[in-house]
Amino acid sequence: IGGRLDFTMNTSYVCVLYLLNMYILTKTEDANDVLFNALQIDFVLVMDQAVASSLWWDPNKRWIKAGVTELLLQINLRLCWLASVDDFSKNFDIPKQDLLIACDGDYNLFQNRQVAIESATYTRFMTTGERVSFFFLQEAIEMKNARAVSEYRKPMPHFGSFPFMHGSFRRGVFDKYEDLRTWRRWEKVLWLAPIPNLTNIIHVNEMSEIVPNLEL
Repeated sequence: IGGRLDFTMNTSYVCVLYLLNMYILTKTEDANDVLFNALQIDFVLVMDQAVASSLWWDPNKRWIKAGVTELLLQINLRLCWLASVDDFSKNFDIPKQDLLIACDGDYNLFQNRQVAIESATYTRFMTTGERVSFFFLQEAIEMKNARAVSEYRKPMPHFGSFPFMHGSFRRGVFDKYEDLRTWRRWEKVLWLAPIPNLTNIIHVNEMSEIVPNLEL
């Protein structure tokens, strides 16, 4: 649907521009005005295509990727499960007491802004590049080098010019779920789920082939 809508909008945009151009031609008598108006319409079309395809506008299609990721998270991520002991325990078959121990007795489980801020400083959860940027940022902060801080601190990107259009004044496109980035809690809880017995899921048939258990 998104691809068809994009194609329809782009095609309609070009058609409307040329129809407007033809309408202006029929209403203009001076030859110079006819020429200049036609050039202006074509200039608008070419400029729009140039801006949309330029690297500085959306390098590596980052905004499109962010929009797709945001949509997938909204569809698949069960935020209520991640912030509820009862729901998480029920859906992932983990005892409530074990969850509370792993999450420091917090009934909000993974949704905790303070723990997320602390987890963001744990270098063992970072890639090599993230570690380098983090150490440079800390050094820049200690040296009170504002230009270096702005270079190594991640910006807060938004779609458009008005942050309130995204549902939050504080968070950008890539930071809407930052309160769930409680990595030290995730590290503990990921090992609490029971390991399934593969013999109950798959078996070897008469042809020595590994096939799923149809009785599930």
